[in-house]
Parts: sequence; C-alpha cells; structure tokens
Amino acid sequence: MNMGGKDSQAHEFNRAFKEIVESRRSYKLPFSSKNVDPEMIERCIDLARWAPSAHNEQPWRFIIFYRQDETHVAIRGKMLDAMGARYTADLLAGDQTPGASKGRASNTRLRQAPVLILALLDGSVMDMYPDEPRQAAEQVMGEQSVAACLQTLLLALHVAGLKACWFCAPLFAGTAIQEELRLPETLIPQAFIATGYGGSIEQSSFQRPDGRMAGSTRKEVSEVILSPLDFLHHVGDDHE
Repeated sequence: MNMGGKDSQAHEFNRAFKEIVESRRSYKLPFSSKNVDPEMIERCIDLARWAPSAHNEQPWRFIIFYRQDETHVAIRGKMLDAMGARYTADLLAGDQTPGASKGRASNTRLRQAPVLILALLDGSVMDMYPDEPRQAAEQVMGEQSVAACLQTLLLALHVAGLKACWFCAPLFAGTAIQEELRLPETLIPQAFIATGYGGSIEQSSFQRPDGRMAGSTRKEVSEVILSPLDFLHHVGDDHE
C-alpha cells in the first residue's frame, strides 16, 4: 500500500500545527478599537472545552465581559476596582511604596480589553474526600484541568485571528471578585484572558536585537527533560 499520500498529509499537518504553537504570543500591547463578535468567542470556548480534565468533570466555567455592552463594562469596572483595592491593601501591608501599589492595582490592560474572560474552577463538581491530603490533590487536579482548557482556548483565539494574554491576577484577589460578583464559594476565580484584535502598533517595533519578541525564547529541550536516574545516585550506593 502506498502510504506516501498519508505521510505527506501528516507532515503538512505537523508543520501547520508547529507554526500555530510557535507563533502564539502573550499580547501586551494596546488592542484595536474593533469589537469582537461574541459568537467568535463562544466558538473558541466550544473548542477549548475538549481539553482533558480530571475525572472528565470539566470544572471550567467562564464569565465573559464585552466592551460593547455597557452593563458588562460597568460590572467589569466595579470588579476591577474591588481587585485594585485588595491589591493596594496587600501591597501596602508588604511595605510596597504607594506608587508601586497604584501601578499594580490599576489593571489598565484588563479594563481596556475588548473582551475579558474570567476563568473559574467549579469546585462543586469535584470529588470530596474526608482527609486533607487527598482533598488538596483534588483541588490541584481541578486547577490543572482549568489550565489545560485555557491553553486550548489561547490556541483557539490565536487561530481565530485574535490576540490574547493570560493574567493570573484573580489568584491574588479571588475573594474580592467573588464578593463583587456575588459568586458562590464553589466558583473559584483562576485567571483572566484578555483578548481582542491587535492594535496599530507593530509587534516588530518591540523586537529585541536578535529579532525575537520579548518572551518568545524557550528553554532547550535538553534543559526540561530529566533522566529518571538523575536523582537516584547517592553517596555510598553500590550501583555503578
């Protein structure tokens, strides 16, 4: 049987997928004034929900704020104000300067994003254990599941022609978000995804001398793959 055609198709798919993965960037420049069609965001989330999850419980939930919706803008503003107040209190408590606290608490990128997606972990669908170690592991599995979904979402947004950036701010002000949005305790804020169309500033103007965008470098494969023997050799072992 001639497998040349299938091999060629597989090679082309791998090349296309490699290009998608390597060209995705965390977008931190100003977005375009163009609004995003909610149906496009829902299509991307439709793809992201196929990510793997612990026990296939799919514990991810999303609250989406659209810039073109005045009610969404008002709610988002109050939520970010509450976050900013929490940040300021925490930073000042840690002896940070007022200027630093003001900068960290402004949340400018989150306020200006055409679409702001709040990712939540729904703890109500996770398994319950009577002992703390297993319950802690279950919590981590839920968080890992949401993270897998968000990575898939970032790739879907990228393929759709949108720019996006993942922000971990909700981890530091989760209770402020829950209180402002009146969320149940079982809905735990995990991350923001700010997304929209790219602005007029060319990314190339922010390239480094080596031609790469800031943050585009990755560790070599040899640096991230560890041998199962690396940590098994101890002084006094009889093994060669």
